[in-house]
Amino acid sequence: MIYYYVYRITNIKYKKHYYGSRSSKKLPEEDIGVYYFSSSKDKEFLKDQKNNPQDYKYKVIKKFRTRKEALKLEIKLHNRFNVGINESFYNKSKQTSSKFDVTGKVNCIDKEGNKVIISPKKYSNGSYTRFDTNKVHCYNKHTKNKILVTVDEFRNNRSKYYTATQNKVTAKNIFSNKIESIDEEVFNKDPKWVTPTTKIVWIDSNKRVFRRGDLLKIKVDPRYKKWANIYQQISLEEAKEYLK
Repeated sequence: MIYYYVYRITNIKYKKHYYGSRSSKKLPEEDIGVYYFSSSKDKEFLKDQKNNPQDYKYKVIKKFRTRKEALKLEIKLHNRFNVGINESFYNKSKQTSSKFDVTGKVNCIDKEGNKVIISPKKYSNGSYTRFDTNKVHCYNKHTKNKILVTVDEFRNNRSKYYTATQNKVTAKNIFSNKIESIDEEVFNKDPKWVTPTTKIVWIDSNKRVFRRGDLLKIKVDPRYKKWANIYQQISLEEAKEYLK
């Protein structure tokens, strides 16, 4: 018998999660956290689960009769928490397609730059850029004109073209507490912008503010004790004092 289920892994020490779906011949409760530790490509995350099992909690969210049903819930959860850019999740990307029957659907790019397959009705709300099977609706960076080019042309000349939603991220301004869609470049440079669910950031001895993503870029993982004396965890409210 094959069991299909959606699971959540939680690092109870750092309040960080991972959502995934799984097919297994073992009972889900006897599989996750025992034989299986997620499909994550984060080697440190996988290693830490095995080295520090006391820091992790495993939960079977729901069991299903088919893989398709499990994938639907996984996609729903990934979209709800925006796990691809949410610093409270280990997921590096979102599951965006169950890869089943897509007859009558539209191939698009969403505002995070993910390729998704949606209904014509959802496409009509204007939040998506059309991505046809062999063509891409995009803009020429020099003329700013909207054009239609082949997928190969678009991929091989990324310096020449861009999509309407490319390089955008959903972020929260810690001063106004407003959530907006901003340029990825602005987000990366200015620590006053955080992911919508971020609750903590870090400061170093020079009182510079770092988000978790900033630390990972310089190969610092705040989950580990060796960095505790260098980077101090603070709330977003406290961070305002250092960002003025």
